[in-house]
Amino acid sequence: MAIQIKSLILFFPILIAASAQADVIEDFRQVRLKSDKVEVFTPYEKKIENLVPSEKGILHFGLGVKFYEIGKDDLAQTNLSEAIRLGFAATEPALFYLGKSFARSGKKEGAKLEFIKIIQRKPKSYLKEDAQLELSKILIEEKKYRDAKIALTYLERRTRSDFSYPEVLWNLIKANVESGPASKACVWVRKLYSRKPQYAEVQHWTLDPNSLLFGKVKLPCPVSQADQKRRILNLVLSGLSDKAKIELDQYIEKYAKVSKYQTDLLLSHFYILEGYTVEAFQILAPYYTGYQNNYDYLLLLAKAAVRSGEFQTAVGAYYKAHKLRKNSKSGRFALYQAAFLSYQFQDYDGAGRKFEEFIEKYSRSGLTRDAYWHQAWIRYLKKDYKGALVAFDGLKRFRNMNKQDRVIYWKAMTYYHLDDNKNAQKLFQTLINPKSPSFYSIAAIERLRKLNVKTDMRQMASSETAVEETVADKTDDAIAATTETEAEESEESVEQIDEVADAEQIDEEEETAISAKDEKAMEGIIATGINSIKSSDQKAKVITEFSNSTANRYFSRANDLIRLGYNDLAKWELYYTERSTKNPLELRTLMGTYKKIEAYNRISHIASNLFAKDRYKYGMVTAKDLWQGAFPEAYKTTVVQASKENNIDPHFVWSIVRAESNFKEDAKSPVGALGLMQLMPYTAEKVARSQNKPHVIEDLLSPAVNLGYGTSYLARLYHMFSNQLPLAAAGYNAGPHRVKSWVKSFGGLDMDEFIEHIPFVETRNYVKKVTQNYYIYSKLYDSNEPKMAWLSEPVAYKFEGRAPTREEW
Repeated sequence: MAIQIKSLILFFPILIAASAQADVIEDFRQVRLKSDKVEVFTPYEKKIENLVPSEKGILHFGLGVKFYEIGKDDLAQTNLSEAIRLGFAATEPALFYLGKSFARSGKKEGAKLEFIKIIQRKPKSYLKEDAQLELSKILIEEKKYRDAKIALTYLERRTRSDFSYPEVLWNLIKANVESGPASKACVWVRKLYSRKPQYAEVQHWTLDPNSLLFGKVKLPCPVSQADQKRRILNLVLSGLSDKAKIELDQYIEKYAKVSKYQTDLLLSHFYILEGYTVEAFQILAPYYTGYQNNYDYLLLLAKAAVRSGEFQTAVGAYYKAHKLRKNSKSGRFALYQAAFLSYQFQDYDGAGRKFEEFIEKYSRSGLTRDAYWHQAWIRYLKKDYKGALVAFDGLKRFRNMNKQDRVIYWKAMTYYHLDDNKNAQKLFQTLINPKSPSFYSIAAIERLRKLNVKTDMRQMASSETAVEETVADKTDDAIAATTETEAEESEESVEQIDEVADAEQIDEEEETAISAKDEKAMEGIIATGINSIKSSDQKAKVITEFSNSTANRYFSRANDLIRLGYNDLAKWELYYTERSTKNPLELRTLMGTYKKIEAYNRISHIASNLFAKDRYKYGMVTAKDLWQGAFPEAYKTTVVQASKENNIDPHFVWSIVRAESNFKEDAKSPVGALGLMQLMPYTAEKVARSQNKPHVIEDLLSPAVNLGYGTSYLARLYHMFSNQLPLAAAGYNAGPHRVKSWVKSFGGLDMDEFIEHIPFVETRNYVKKVTQNYYIYSKLYDSNEPKMAWLSEPVAYKFEGRAPTREEW
């Protein structure tokens, strides 16, 4: 006993010292977030003396970055250099900030050296492209234009979808202008002019080529009409409609006398983007006689016609476009659109004939399966239930299609309308999977309730075989193989041409499948340690050392950065850790660390994809923490507060966020939607004005701002559509004016039928996904079986009068 006490006494000072060091770094982190005064941080340089070398390196790095941020380059360089000398683990960030500090203080050679170190490091650093951009700026200043242009040309290809792309183009222009002649810069000038007209450095550029100034240098760069048209449309998409209209008027004034047809095409395209579709149709219609054999004209006419309610004209335009190119892919597409529009606007007989024509002409097309589906679905809508049953059975000609949830569900509904409740009930029950409920599983539960069939989810667990089939055939959010087309001709629906953006953002790195070895390892962990995931209260073992040395190095670096509060840098280190391991316990540890820094997109990715099989196998009760990882209550304080202010269920907000960005706070779509809730700048501006708040586009990448505006907008739609969740979700994705049009056309259906009838492929699957998300969120966090009776009831919202062609504020 005495020996134990003596050992404890000897060890006690070590514990105190470790605690004191942790307190210094934690104290620095708290102060760093609150103050920018130099005198507040200089005392820490003395406190460093009492730390062990590894802790010294961490604090030197923190001080170095802070001094850089407040413009004290001498202090920044001293501390960052010392952090590197002491072996601070996160070397690349230290090198990057040291290089930036050297560059700002005029020490070009030192800056170049640090950036080159980052570029040459193996494995490649996530800061490599940033370092290359900074290095190229120094090379330009040193008049080493050839080297700068090589580096920037490489970056131009790599950053086209990044926020840094306009800056890369700007520096390419600078390198070419300063190396002369300025005409060599024209290829980059035209790209910046037409693709990124909203970039701050070129705000003075206009439609007039004479406005293309680089400082005082006039850029002798001719711009084509195509460049000017693209510029105008990109201004609209970036939320600068007023500037776009000014330049459009200038374009029309310049070219109308040469070709009024071309200027009217651009004007009508502008009106379509702005929602003035009636005006667009009125401009295009008079040209029909002269341009009825012009394929591009017919497509634009069809787009304007369908949005302005001129349905027969739209169908006719598509059908005529098909006749012009019937042996091409575009011709096939036009015929399919003609058939689809006839169906959409309830000319079911005409749609049936056109789908039949499509099947006869293009039996090997990827869209043929969809044509067969629509023939069956049209019979159902026409209440030809016996014919529908035959047609649904006929879908077995397509491999596995007859086993899809969608086909099974609507066969069950067909039996239901035939008063064959026995067969209806049997099919509905085959869809129910309590361990991994799909949209159709949820809808089937509600239909069984209407049949007064008890659906105790605890007793209706699917067989092991069924679960294994679910795992093999579906991914987490795959409403699955119920989407329209998986072949090469997966075109979007009519109103999405040229505008569609992927609602669910995918990370830059391709997601990798789990190998057989990894799956076996996961099965072993689950089999031997199932008690660790029996409930959300019992957490899996947390580890501090990774088996892979590379993963261990990245994880250690991430934790150092987290201690200092540099979470954005830590996120990258954790991402590289994630790429370096497939060990289940290590992945679970990563999920917990990601949660500390609110990197919910990575938590969701790991739980959704790398633990997909385990979630499906063990379900929402046994593997509850994995399901909550896939469906996190992200930014809970912000979401709950915004939901309370707007009188909307926070589960609905999270359901939208998951469908829009999968919690990636810096997500950006091809058409400019930003942030967690993928807000378009135009929409965010309207919301901001309604709340008398200033609005800056970049603010939409802030979770607090994005969730605030997005929740407010979602609540606006929810209350607009009589608290009908699917209608609000559809309005969020496609615009409320379109939902009003759909309600007016086929709002007499039950809600499940209405959802299946939504004409946009993307929106239809989006609504199913949001509905599924909402069910899972409610079940996970409310611990009760969610009641969603509205799925099996008539659409409660009604719309009278002429449907608007654009959103009305």
